[in-house]
Amino acid sequence: MNKVVSLLLNSTQLANFAASSLVNTNNYVIVTIFNYQNVATPKPFQQEINLSATSQIAQLVEPNASNVAFTYLNGTIIPSWFEGKDSHGDFIWWIKLAGGIPANSWITIKMIIAPWNVNFYQIYKGYVGEAPQLSPLYGEYDDGQNVFNFYDNFTRLNTQIWSEGGNTSSITVKDGLIISCASGYMAYIYTKFSFTDNSVVEAFGNITSTGSSSNQQETFGLGDPNLSNYILFSSISPSNKNKISFYVVQNNQVISEQQNVYNPGTYVWTIELFKNNVYSYQNYSSNIIITDQELSSFSQAIYFYCYNKATGVGLHSVVLGPFSWIRVRAPHSTDSMLKALFGRLRST
Repeated sequence: MNKVVSLLLNSTQLANFAASSLVNTNNYVIVTIFNYQNVATPKPFQQEINLSATSQIAQLVEPNASNVAFTYLNGTIIPSWFEGKDSHGDFIWWIKLAGGIPANSWITIKMIIAPWNVNFYQIYKGYVGEAPQLSPLYGEYDDGQNVFNFYDNFTRLNTQIWSEGGNTSSITVKDGLIISCASGYMAYIYTKFSFTDNSVVEAFGNITSTGSSSNQQETFGLGDPNLSNYILFSSISPSNKNKISFYVVQNNQVISEQQNVYNPGTYVWTIELFKNNVYSYQNYSSNIIITDQELSSFSQAIYFYCYNKATGVGLHSVVLGPFSWIRVRAPHSTDSMLKALFGRLRST
């Protein structure tokens, strides 16, 4: 506690001489991010900044957060990406800390809050941005590629990073990803490179529950569900009707099979791989933790997969999506070991 108190006092002193280099700025907050772990974070490291809707600071933030930017104390812009508001109305940003955070240490940055008529998305385009579906023109202010280790907003099918399989006419990539499988079809896209331990794979989009007919399936995750290695969210009819399950399979061995644990719908779907552990989340909650030494050798591409083997009269297509974005970031390990604390509001 003494360390935290003295650090906040020091942060206040730093604020007195850390002038902003941004235009039209008259408010800022010192934000101190603590790393309580005995190991340094990766470099780069993506840190979540969550601002409560009930705080004094939030009242000054424009609804689309376009008047907010983050800088180091010397005024250098920190790449930031506004994800949107959660179910409580809290603001969620992700910032890219190029040097990470040392073990048992902290980093002090500034949160700049300009007047509502200032649009940092335009002024610092490519470095201050928002999720693609939040902009008036899809992806207009999206800077996710400069924030995350891997990112795509599906404005088009980028064939440098994605391959297609199955019935490719079922795949639509234009301001979002939709895979629609009519009766008797299978279709999927997958990355041309694999992801291993120490990765967080996340996508925002819709996974629906399939119908009562058998052999209908939608999945998002790492690996093809027909192969021997995969970690994924899946709806499989008819056993998973109205629910989404989570599977971990390595070398044809079922390490974990969590049936009917998540609701279908449009959410942030998260798979975190960290030191032979797998964490799964839906909108950052309801996590499942699986630990197995087998996972040390796990390596698979990201898959968006749709299968509709069922045939017959009156059967509907299976539709996966739309998905607005996919990203890969550095793992947090446990959220309790990384905290961002806000100082009091100040004016320049």
